[in-house]
Amino acid sequence: MTRLEVILEARSWLGTPFSHQGRVKGEKVDCIGIVVEVGRAMDIVDLTGVEKYNGYSRLPYLHTLRHACDEYFIKIRRSEVEPGDILMMGYGRDLEGHLAIMSIDDKFIHASCLRAVNKVCEQTIDQKWEQRVMGCYRYPGIE
Repeated sequence: MTRLEVILEARSWLGTPFSHQGRVKGEKVDCIGIVVEVGRAMDIVDLTGVEKYNGYSRLPYLHTLRHACDEYFIKIRRSEVEPGDILMMGYGRDLEGHLAIMSIDDKFIHASCLRAVNKVCEQTIDQKWEQRVMGCYRYPGIE
């Protein structure tokens, strides 16, 4: 699978409303769901067993996300990130976690739970978002 195909699949989720633990394109998805479902649709990662991580809160803890990402994806350095790779972000007092898919032109695709957005969107990584990046991953098998 190519990076462009990953981005196009992720973009096909744009506008899907945010819903905690959602997994249905056009109807409902969360930040973890879009990463899982893009990987599943592209058949580039075996996500058998990923459901064991479905007990997470609306704002999942960063350590839980890190453990799941370490199990299913390839850890890379921030300097190695390319379009189609996965960004793990942390924020808040309790270090809640967030996942996104790197796009092109310094943009990323994610399911935003912010009330003003509340859907899958593509936005620029500004300084605030860049400071939140706590880990980077790659789908296995991506070209």
